[in-house]
Amino acid sequence: MGLFDKSRRVPLLALLGRAALRLLWATLRRPPLAPDDAARLASARPAVLVVWHEQTLLAAARLRALAEGRRLAILASHSNDGELVTRIAAPFGIEIVRGSASRGGSEGLRGLYRATRRGASPLLMPDGPRGPQHEVKPGAVVLAQMAAVPILPLHFAASRVWRLGSWDRMALPLPFSRVALRVGEPIDVPRRLGGDEIDSWRREVGRRLDELAGCEPPAAPGQPGRHAEADGHDDPGEPGARPGGSGTTLDRASLLFSPNLIRCRV
Repeated sequence: MGLFDKSRRVPLLALLGRAALRLLWATLRRPPLAPDDAARLASARPAVLVVWHEQTLLAAARLRALAEGRRLAILASHSNDGELVTRIAAPFGIEIVRGSASRGGSEGLRGLYRATRRGASPLLMPDGPRGPQHEVKPGAVVLAQMAAVPILPLHFAASRVWRLGSWDRMALPLPFSRVALRVGEPIDVPRRLGGDEIDSWRREVGRRLDELAGCEPPAAPGQPGRHAEADGHDDPGEPGARPGGSGTTLDRASLLFSPNLIRCRV
């Protein structure tokens, strides 16, 4: 296959990736967590942590806060890309579960279940790995149901970001920007759910993620949020809405904000 075979380059790419991340992270500013956010994150009880796929790199920038009192676990495929993720993430103390999230997902789901039973908190991107953007897959709900642990929604934002040209418009924090974190209320999924109920709960997870980002107001009692609606489509008149998505974006403006002032762009 030669020197330029991707499998042969993985160790070098992982070394360069870790070095680049450490260099970038050294420049970032991280506002302290609000008391409520810190308390939710510091709970000793394992939880399924969920964040939109576009915020993956922002989440990586706040790994220390996420790992405070928790052991994190992530899913990595058996592909060369998964091997690269494994080599980059493992030295940071993250438990790696190998398996596919897109080909049925049963192997990965079983591995994450076992990690959760060992006390780890899986970190999932529920609209990954290939989208559609901001469309929650059922995996997080099923995992929380199986393991009898809550789902903990997370939202990250940076004062300045550069977006990649990927399907999720991945946000890369620029050097010397601020990266803040908000933590939502735990979502307790019932142990017994039918197919329709799983669908309702996955929509609820999406609604909570949007609510946490400030892109959707809390639902009134008995009134489902936008993600709980039967058709799942956005209000076409909503500022910043994207087809098939929630309208959530990270604020690109150079703002001085605390974790209490993270909002979607309008």
